[in-house]
Amino acid sequence: MKSAVDRLTFASHGARIRISVYDGVIRRRLPDILRHILPPGAVVSEAIVSEDATPDVEYTIASAELRRADVCLSSGDLDEMLKALESDLHFQVARHARTALFVHAGVVAWKDRAVLIPGRSMSGKTSLVAALVRAGATYYSDEYAVIDRSGCIHPYAKPLSIRGANGKAAKVPVEELGGQAGAGTLRPAAVIFTSYRSGARWRPRTLTDGQTVLALIDNTVPAQEQPELTMETLTQVASSTPALKGIRGEADITARQILRRLDRYSSSRPNTL
Repeated sequence: MKSAVDRLTFASHGARIRISVYDGVIRRRLPDILRHILPPGAVVSEAIVSEDATPDVEYTIASAELRRADVCLSSGDLDEMLKALESDLHFQVARHARTALFVHAGVVAWKDRAVLIPGRSMSGKTSLVAALVRAGATYYSDEYAVIDRSGCIHPYAKPLSIRGANGKAAKVPVEELGGQAGAGTLRPAAVIFTSYRSGARWRPRTLTDGQTVLALIDNTVPAQEQPELTMETLTQVASSTPALKGIRGEADITARQILRRLDRYSSSRPNTL
């Protein structure tokens, strides 16, 4: 007889997470559901958690309610519960990752180097990432730059979350934009700090290493919980990667300007833009 609970345990970038499902409807749909909500690169295995390694985060789904510890994340509507679970899963992976630092940023690859676009939700980073993909860049992430201790960037290529005219976000596979997702680990080529303003022209200024580190810290998920890892990793990125900051106008125009600028300076003047 099937048990009253199904448990799924997975690891992503060293974060250990368990989902315990007591709801019969969700249990029957669990395999299909999880294919769509697990973070990129998640490894599913009960062996991840043992007596010596408890989960960093545990969720329970029961009686049409989603909880994390003593916090109710959502209740009632199944679709809304699953959206809440998916969103929180990404954040908890970013918060508890052990093998890399998660920075709120879009990432694309251009000629085998990574371009980071830090920014929180509603800053326009996904629009710019989508425009860069349409212009020929390879997609790496629209939410987090995953940076290891050596300063290399790893893919986190979930479907893009693109807002429509009604303000609601929809999942869009990168293939629908005519692009493709990257799989390898890359060194960064540039860090672009920008936000959208109607009618603006992109005239960025160059940041110093110190300014770059401070701006990246402001977008780093575990900055307060892991200050040493944060400083070590971000200093490595800033010391070897040029950074620009400036308000932009339309994403497609700015994307072409960014790629032309990379082409112009990357070979002849390393570490400058």
